[in-house]
Amino acid sequence: MGVSIDSRTLRPGDLFIALSGNSGSNFAEAGNVFRDGHDFIGDAINSGAAAVMSSRGEPDQYESIQVSDTFSGLWDLGRAGRARMQAPVIAITGSNGKTTARGWLQSLLEKTTNVHGSQNSLNNHWGVPLSLSRTPRQSEAAVFEIGTNHSGEIAVLSDLVAPDVAILLNVDSAHIGNFENMEALEREKLSIASGLKSGVFVLPANLANKTRYSNTLTFGEGGDAFVSGINPETSGVAFSICGKVYDCEFPYPAWPRLHSLLAIFCGLHAAGFDIEKFMESAATLVLPAGRGNIIERSGVKLIDDSYNANEQSMSLAIEDLKARNGRKIAILGEMLELGKFSDDSHQRIATSAEKDIDLVYTFGKGFRNSVFSSDRKHYNLVEDFDLETFAASLRPNDVILVKGSNCVFWKNEFVNRLVSLIEKES
Repeated sequence: MGVSIDSRTLRPGDLFIALSGNSGSNFAEAGNVFRDGHDFIGDAINSGAAAVMSSRGEPDQYESIQVSDTFSGLWDLGRAGRARMQAPVIAITGSNGKTTARGWLQSLLEKTTNVHGSQNSLNNHWGVPLSLSRTPRQSEAAVFEIGTNHSGEIAVLSDLVAPDVAILLNVDSAHIGNFENMEALEREKLSIASGLKSGVFVLPANLANKTRYSNTLTFGEGGDAFVSGINPETSGVAFSICGKVYDCEFPYPAWPRLHSLLAIFCGLHAAGFDIEKFMESAATLVLPAGRGNIIERSGVKLIDDSYNANEQSMSLAIEDLKARNGRKIAILGEMLELGKFSDDSHQRIATSAEKDIDLVYTFGKGFRNSVFSSDRKHYNLVEDFDLETFAASLRPNDVILVKGSNCVFWKNEFVNRLVSLIEKES
């Protein structure tokens, strides 16, 4: 029996959990459920649900598990799923790239191992226990992604996952508007070590002195593991990990993705796997949609980094665009949840984007007050942008970067619509 909280994606034989209310004080407003799952019990039954977990009295036409609170019931199922796991469990978090890194880690493991883990971006107060609840007993490894946008969330989720290895990829300004300062955000990210009992904490070397957890494996400059060589012509990369050198081919031999791959190899090493066995598979790793994958149509190269953005990831994406050949076009959406830091962050991006980029388009209120010394076009709403005219103006060898917070471009399928128009023009 599987577990589902969505009647639309439920599979026949699943248990349907009718989530309602909120998940408690640890998760701020993110814990609220905006649609009461009890309203969709009929749909779940029609889709083949074997049973329903509910906090209300239900008719006798179907199997019903009665609990006082369905969020607590989901978390209890998550704990039961974790208790079934005797194999290594790895938890991963970070400001940038955690979904990509988690997917790569699972992809590498599944070549040789029966691995279970998070799907998509199920990294929050309901996604993590849901992923745990689905853990098959026969799993030989598990990988869970943990996210946050308020203080205190990661530690609670880490305690639930109880990982054998915890990986912190990086810390940057994502969600900084919900924290007092950068130090508070660092403490939140470092708290992924909370659920470790005697396992290994994999983290950037420049953060090692900020954790009290002693059993660490550090990566990056000055760490236990680092990139020791790069050959851009062959996509060859050499890593030194705990004194041993490993070589592989990797299709994205530039920062920050090299950084993520290094962290992944450190996590596998810490979990007791022979990482030599994964080197060949590194060449097969692909980027998820919206995380920097490249789409080519009619000689136009489109870098789709539209899934999300913060200052560091946007700055890196802009520098990557500058290094490419062709006419460079930046389509930049505002960065959300920056609070009092928003104006300064957007101005720094604006200052960077106006240098060595041919055309700049900005979207959203975050960029409204940013000062550009060169011409740029700004739109408060994506809907105000004439996408058809823009697509018609493109020419072979143009390189376009699309990046912004999730609700700016990703949710309205901006890139898909642009690609369709480019194909139509050709």
